[in-house]
Amino acid sequence: TEIMGKTDYTSGGHSVSNRVEAWTRAVNFTLRQEGRPTPHLVGNSSTKRVTSDWRLADKAVEWLKETGAKLKEPFLLYVGLNLPHPYGTPEEGENAGGSTFKTSPYWLDFVDKSKVTIPQWIPMDEMHPVDFYDSKVKNCTSN
Repeated sequence: TEIMGKTDYTSGGHSVSNRVEAWTRAVNFTLRQEGRPTPHLVGNSSTKRVTSDWRLADKAVEWLKETGAKLKEPFLLYVGLNLPHPYGTPEEGENAGGSTFKTSPYWLDFVDKSKVTIPQWIPMDEMHPVDFYDSKVKNCTSN
């Protein structure tokens, strides 16, 4: 058995606000709005690796080739990646929950923009309570 990367909820750069929100989302109040998600384009059209998760993925592949392939018994390799999660937005302060999503032109070129539609945002007072809450705490509103 081998464990690599984050292994619990408090790792991976979650802000204090993110952690509190996850445990209190069922109560009848909303927390402060965090910063809006921020896209951050890095590299150029040949940049495939934009996050540190690639180093962890390389380490996992190396372990599979060097160690896992030699094991006679079944094993578990757990690799905790941050890739689907946003990174902190430093300009919002140390404990801000603002999210920065990193990508490169290489990956954006795979997106067929003609198939991407942005849905009409419904008024907040017409939302299901869960959608309302998530929209507020993640600052994903139309205004």
